[in-house]
Amino acid sequence: MSAIPDGFAALRAAAEVEGFRNMSRLEGDWRSGVERFTGPGEALFAAFEDDALVGVGGVTREPTAPRSMLRARRFYVRPESRGRGVGVALVAAVLAHAHGHAERMLVHSSASAMVFWDRAGFARIERPGLTHERPI
Repeated sequence: MSAIPDGFAALRAAAEVEGFRNMSRLEGDWRSGVERFTGPGEALFAAFEDDALVGVGGVTREPTAPRSMLRARRFYVRPESRGRGVGVALVAAVLAHAHGHAERMLVHSSASAMVFWDRAGFARIERPGLTHERPI
């Protein structure tokens, strides 16, 4: 993705209402050039329903892990779109994209999303700054 997707402001606002700051961080990092998801194996995916942006999720290199690991990050799905497979589709896209770039995917989940990552086939781990991992 070469730009933040259309409709991102509404997605960011929905996240902020829920107390999530990861969309604001994604936007700030993108605009400053700190993170654009353009490194080897990196990508940012967007999910749309009826032309409305309803979710995003990305994958980046994990700076604290060996090069054989990537990290799923900046995932968010609007509340009204949850339970419809949007998050699952974003995870599938990230994993498919990561295939051949790394051996494992890492996650640092919020407490409210722990069960989502469990159901997506990720195993819980106890590592500083990380909550889940999964083979790619």
